[in-house]
Amino acid sequence: MTDALSTIKTVLSDNWTAGNTDSITPTFTLQGDFEYKQFDLKNGDLVKIYEVGENWRPFDIGKNTWERVNIISIECLTTYKNATLSTRRAHLDKMIAEVIRIVKANVSDPDANFKELLPVRKSDRSSDKTGIARMVLDVSLKEWG
Repeated sequence: MTDALSTIKTVLSDNWTAGNTDSITPTFTLQGDFEYKQFDLKNGDLVKIYEVGENWRPFDIGKNTWERVNIISIECLTTYKNATLSTRRAHLDKMIAEVIRIVKANVSDPDANFKELLPVRKSDRSSDKTGIARMVLDVSLKEWG
């Protein structure tokens, strides 16, 4: 079994195309890292990756094979160019589209260390008060072992 968070970070960072997101590559950070760091979000993009659930179940009855399903949240944040929230939202939409493109391209890769990567749900958490445009995409990462 692999470390689900590191797997997602590697898939995203190795496949990110900055040209699809206004020529900006975000900072990728894992659960635990962002709890202790101060990030400078002035004109910056951040992708936070954290686990929200894990499920184990027998894969084959009577055998010793298990399926592990991790639910991982990929949270995209931007304070793009000190613009209005609506301008930041347009940039955020490009970030989320890039994440979805990468996830769909890696749904099931025979060379990957996971069996299946699927988008589950998307939610907008932007705020006029903070001026930060945020969106979270939850994905399901399946492994057998």
